[in-house]
Amino acid sequence: MNRPERRRSLELDAAWKMRDISKPDDRRRWLSDHLVTQNNECYYCGVDMRQATEGKLIGCRPTIDHVIPRSRAGEDTKENTVAACEACNGAKGSLLPEEFKSTEFLQRRKMTVLTPPDRLSADPSSRFYDAAKLERGIHVFLDEKEYFDVEEYCESEGWIRLPAGKARTRTGRPVTITKRGKVVVRYEDI
Repeated sequence: MNRPERRRSLELDAAWKMRDISKPDDRRRWLSDHLVTQNNECYYCGVDMRQATEGKLIGCRPTIDHVIPRSRAGEDTKENTVAACEACNGAKGSLLPEEFKSTEFLQRRKMTVLTPPDRLSADPSSRFYDAAKLERGIHVFLDEKEYFDVEEYCESEGWIRLPAGKARTRTGRPVTITKRGKVVVRYEDI
């Protein structure tokens, strides 16, 4: 067993020994209170944890996290807990919030969970097609005007493709026109 795995194992053992099994109802109440005050968002990455119940995102199930970990003598009180998604809670381990906020894991999670892809297509045959991200719902703005029938967009290159009426190519795909400008995209649930 390498050093990080052994350290994690010892931390889990320490946390398990300090666990008070008489408080599961308290913890459920704390979690529901935290979800209300945090607007169902993870304390660390900001993801909307309601998406876990809807099956849209993996690792977003709400959990209770101790701000000062129990393995670092943190108390098992409501004031020392927050609602965190399952992924952040697992990755944080025995780190303090200041230590965890500077980790590469959290930076990557914020980018992938909160930011839509730079380029996305609604055409299943395109290599830029991603059904899960499209299902989540994406708002596309070109020069501050929202477009609802976008076939494809690229934020970094500054263009969107829109269907040109009901016209179709010989293969049955819609004929598209390209508009250029400042493209801004965001998820519907953010």
